[in-house]
Order: sequence, then structure tokens, then C-alpha cells
Amino acid sequence: MASTTPSPNSATVTVQRAPLSPGSVWQPVAREETLELLDRLRGSDGQPLEAPTKTKLTAEAVGILSRCVDPNGGNDQATGLVLGQVQSGKTMSFTTVAALARDNGYRIVIVITGTTIQLLSQSVQRLRQDLDLDRPGRRWRHVAVEPAAPINRQMLTDVLDAWTDPSVPTDRRQTLLITVMKNHNNVRKLRTQLETLRPQLALAPSLIIDDEGDQASLNTRVRNAGESTVYREMVALKRCLPQHTFLQYTATPQALLLINIINVLSPRFCETLQPGDGYMGGQAFFLERSNLIRPIPAQEIGTRQVPLTEPPDSLFEALRMFFLGVAAGFPNYAAGNRSMLVHPSVRTAEHASFHQWILQTKESWKRLLSAPATDPDRVELLEEFRHSHADLASTVADLPAFEKLSLHLLAAVRETQVEEVNRRGGTTPHIRWSDTYGWILVGGTAMDRGFTVRGLTVTYMPRGLGGNGQGNADTVQQRGRFFGYKRGYVGYCRVFLEGGVLQAFRDYIEHEQDVRQRLVTHRASGRPLSDWPRAFLLDAAMRPTRDNVIDIAWTRQAIGQGWFAVESPHLMEVAATSNRRVIEDVRSHFEWREDEGHPNRSENTKHLVASRVPLAEVYERLLTRLWFPDFEESQTYLTHLVLLRRLLDSTPDAKATVYLMSKWAERERSVDARDRIVNLFQGALPVVPKSQQGSIYAGDRRLRDDTAVTIQLHNLQITKDGVTIARQIPTVAISMPEGLSADLVVQPQGAR
Repeated sequence: MASTTPSPNSATVTVQRAPLSPGSVWQPVAREETLELLDRLRGSDGQPLEAPTKTKLTAEAVGILSRCVDPNGGNDQATGLVLGQVQSGKTMSFTTVAALARDNGYRIVIVITGTTIQLLSQSVQRLRQDLDLDRPGRRWRHVAVEPAAPINRQMLTDVLDAWTDPSVPTDRRQTLLITVMKNHNNVRKLRTQLETLRPQLALAPSLIIDDEGDQASLNTRVRNAGESTVYREMVALKRCLPQHTFLQYTATPQALLLINIINVLSPRFCETLQPGDGYMGGQAFFLERSNLIRPIPAQEIGTRQVPLTEPPDSLFEALRMFFLGVAAGFPNYAAGNRSMLVHPSVRTAEHASFHQWILQTKESWKRLLSAPATDPDRVELLEEFRHSHADLASTVADLPAFEKLSLHLLAAVRETQVEEVNRRGGTTPHIRWSDTYGWILVGGTAMDRGFTVRGLTVTYMPRGLGGNGQGNADTVQQRGRFFGYKRGYVGYCRVFLEGGVLQAFRDYIEHEQDVRQRLVTHRASGRPLSDWPRAFLLDAAMRPTRDNVIDIAWTRQAIGQGWFAVESPHLMEVAATSNRRVIEDVRSHFEWREDEGHPNRSENTKHLVASRVPLAEVYERLLTRLWFPDFEESQTYLTHLVLLRRLLDSTPDAKATVYLMSKWAERERSVDARDRIVNLFQGALPVVPKSQQGSIYAGDRRLRDDTAVTIQLHNLQITKDGVTIARQIPTVAISMPEGLSADLVVQPQGAR
């Protein structure tokens, strides 16, 4: 990574170069465009970015661009995945990457964003603001691909020709910023125009940013040996740019990771973004602040067969919580917005019902709050608000007293705008956030991806998983519109969910953490993403993604049942040396005793044991410090650590029993042609007669504590074809207690 230090006027940059990180192909340098962008950017609170945030953004952008094609390296192509989290700032990341690309000689940046005109407009407006495109003399030339307007070919030619004219100063050469909606007609329009510029494109390093890269771009006809229209145009666009990188930005990578690795849109590398301070995601809502979550009673959720005929009580509760938050926010009206999201179904008829119910409730409450103080209906309504206030006070430390807030309730209800947001009539309504402080938005999929809901505090989502109760993990994640940078007002948040969706969110947290951790580990190895084993934790109640983009079937395996053992621990001496040091530390830390057993046991079957020691100590001091060179085994080992972390989160005082097999004396074990240990575990003794089998030694596999995590540490002499190839090689075997297991999605992607 390059570190940059701007002068007071940001005119020059001092660069300290460091060695390339694993997988990087060149070293980008942050110059004026990136530094000026960082000064303009604002956080979710509207304030300028602090120095640590700028440093993180720059480091991540450098890491991403360093995996892209070298703009000075000649014709080459790359496809990469950039993995963020829902509502975590992916747009800010790719804007910074675009600025960094400009700084380093990229001549074309294409941003493919939005599947609707509204989403496209939202993204384009953000880019124009952040890159300051309206200022004269900019380093960019913006080309907006629109259905009804032609693309100015001469302008494209003039801009690209300036890069090859030595008389044009570097700072006068402009980078083309092309924005296009993710629609096959628009992408085709851009592609056909670019195909007429082949001489200029041959010399033009290009960056294509596919916002929400797992949506719409992928081939939905792959199982029928066909090509869907958007996918076909994406591939054709890539084909006409001889020197380019295709960056797929998403928070839900399941489909991109499971498409065939020979597919041109299968990513060859992955960079993982870390959210900034104040981000509240799945872990915050469902683990750390689970008191913000409310299950919607089953009887208050309509179905196709039995639709609701009146507004449910839980909707009234959600509305009361929201209006109290609006009333509390009135003194800071200029600070932004407070909003509520109601997502009842994919069907617009239900949107209309909920929209009408909320409007009727609003009018009724306005009338009651305007009534005389002695009116019994007004008194009853205020008492209901008082109960909701007590709930809100449990999570908002500085919530104003109810007597004070009640004075503002009428204004809060009256000034809140209620909008139905869907594509009824062909277009999605545009929300003019500056019109008022409070908003209630009612809709469905039009608000799923990319749609910005400002100041979202209360979410009411009675929509179920669909698909016979088995949803897609990526779809569940994308419903997390209530995630985001909310630490300053998270206490005002409430999330009302249908029971199946609530449980799916809880399950997805572990799945997301597992996938992200595996990808981070793989990134550090420097190996291409095609080598990444397609295996990750996913509860049986969910599928990873939609089936129509996957042509290689995935299967499920249970993990955590029976023994897991590392069978290729000898492949790198550096790993063995490191693991020996870790185990020596463990040997000196715990108290060991000889295990009990038959007096006629051989020395090879006598072991040292540390019984029922704190699992937390074993996890930190031993398991997290061991590492193993075989990549697939290391990934499976990592999955077991995820399971153990799950156990520690729920049971901090969990126990482990650790065995030093054969008192840490060497045991000889042979490996096969694949360098896998043929049989790690010593069997039962004696073997015959059958009536006495195991009477002296029951076998290594039986050496386990049924009520604790059991860990066996083996010290091996490795032989192959009768020849010793390694000595003093540590390895580990793990057995989980009953009930601690998980489902693993596995997909074969050819030999690795």
C-alpha cells in the first residue's frame, strides 16, 4: 500500500512505496483527484470524513485497484469482486476507486448502476456531487447513457485522442466517466458506440464498475444453454475493451461465487471492505441489540388465502414508536430525516392496503390529538403512546420525558409524509427528502437494492420468506435496509419481522461472517479466487441464491458431527515449526495428568489429558494460533473455529478436554499419493478375538468427552512409500459436543 501526505494546498504528494501485497499486480498512487475527493466526501452524519476514515478508504481503494490491470502494462483483462455489507458505503468505495483510477492513468470509467430510472438517477446524482463534475475545468467528462439521447461519438474520440497527444498537459487530459442503467438496451447502446472506437480503445485502460454485480448481470438462462439479454450485453461490452477490469460490487456474493469459474463474469479476485465506525449490521441488530427486534404475531400476517382485512395491532405499535422518534427529533430538524419502511409483500395490492391503513390511522390520530384534553379517546390514545414511550426509553438514554414529547406528537403525525413506493404505473416515485422531516414509505422490491432510505428508524416487514418457507440467503441479506450507519440514533430503531424472516436473519449472520472470513483468509494467500473452495456455512432453511444462474449443482454436508482431523499437516516446515511452538506453550500452560485405562496398555496408547479446561483459553491460546498449509483443510478448520466461536458466544464458560496423544511421543503415520494421512487414529486393541476387541484400548476415536469439546494433539513421523519424509509434525483432531453442528453448502468447481 502507498501512503500519501498532501502538502497544505494538496498540489503535491509524497509517496512511500511498500512491497506489493499477495495477489497485487501493481502499485497505484493516490494523487490530486483522490485527495480532493476525500476532502469533499461526507459521512452519514453530513460531516467531513475524519482522518482515520480517509486513510481506510484510501487503503481499500489502493488494495482494490492494485488487483486490477496495470494501466501501463498493455492489453489485459481482469474480473474482480468487491464485497461490502448492506448499506455500508459501497458507493463511496467505488467512487474512491474511480478517482484513484483517474490518478493512475485510466482513461475510461464505466459505472453500470440501477435497474430503474430512479436508482440510476440516485447514483448519478451522488457521483456528480462527490466528483464535483459541475465545476469547470474538471478532470472528468461525464457521459450519461440515456434511452432517448444519442451518445456524442465525436466527443468520445476527442477526449481519448487527447491522451495520445504529447502537446496536451497531463492535467488537461480528461477521463471519460460513463454512467449507464443496467438494462440490455442501454448497455447495447453504449457497446455499439464503443465498438466504433477500436483504435482509441486499444490504448485506453478502462474500469467497469458493476454496482450490485450479482443482480441482473448474470446469465439466467445458463441451465438452458442460452444467454439472457443483460448478460449477453455485459459480455459484449467486456469484449470490446481490450484493456479493462470488471469490478463487481455487492454485499451478497453467493451467486457470483457459485457461477461456473469458467464464466467470463466469474471473479478472479476478491477484496473485502470493512464498514466504518458507527455501522450497525446484522450482528448489531440480532446479537448485540436484539431488544430492537420485534416478532410480528403469526395471526397478524396475511396470506393469499386469508388476507388481512384490517390493520394489525403490531402496525399501530410500530407507528407509535416511529412518531415518538419524529417528535424527539424536531429540535434537530436540519440534521436530516427520520423515516419508517413498511414492506408487506411483493404484491402491489397489499402495498395499497397498508398505504391506505396508514393514511387512515394518521388522519384518526390527528383528529384525536386535536381533541380536548378530557376527550376519552384522546386520553386512551395518549396512554398507548405512553406505553410505547416506556419501550423506547429502554434503549434511548436521553429520550425526553413523555409529557414533553406529547406536546409535539400532533405536529409529528401531521408533518410526516406517507408514500407508496412501487412501480405501479411503470415508474417508481421520487422521494424529495428535503420536503419534510418524517417519511413513511410503503413498498416492496422497489426498495430492496440500492434504494436509499434516509434516517430509517422503524421497519415493519410482515413479508415472509416465500418459496415454501425456504428463502435465498442473498435475498434475505438484501432486505436489511434497516442496516447502516445508525450508532448515533440506533436506540430509536425498531425492526418488526415475520417469524421465519427473523430466524433467517439470525442464521444469515453466521453465514455472512463465515463467507467474509474465508475470503479474507484466501486474499492473504495471494491465490486466485478460482482456487477458493466453494464451501460455506448455511442453515438448511435457506438456499444460497437463485438456482437459475447456477449450472454446477451444490450439495449440503453436515459439519461438526464425528471427528475432524487435519490430514496434511506436513506440507510446509514453517507451518510445522510454528505449530510446535504453539503446542509447547499450551503444554506449559495447562496442568496435565495421565489418562485412566487398562494397565496392559502400551506406551503408545497412554496419553496426557487436561480435563474440562476453559474452552475460551483453548480457543485463543491454541486453536486460533495453529495454521495448516493445505488450503482446503485450512478452510474446513476455519469452519470449525466458527462453530466454536458460536458456542463461546452462547456459553462463555464452555469447557474443553485436551489430549496430548502418546504423551507427545512421535507416532508413525503414512500418507497416500495425495499426501493425506491414511489413518491418523489408533484403532482398538486387541482386534481379535472379537469378543475381547477393544478391551485393553478402545481406540483413539472413543477418546472423547461427551459433554465438552475434545481436542487431540498428535505428534507425527510422516512416511511415504516406506520412507520417512518429515519428523515432529503436529496435527489436531477435534470432536464437537452433541448438538453443535452446522450445515455446509459445498459445490465442486473442478480440480484444485
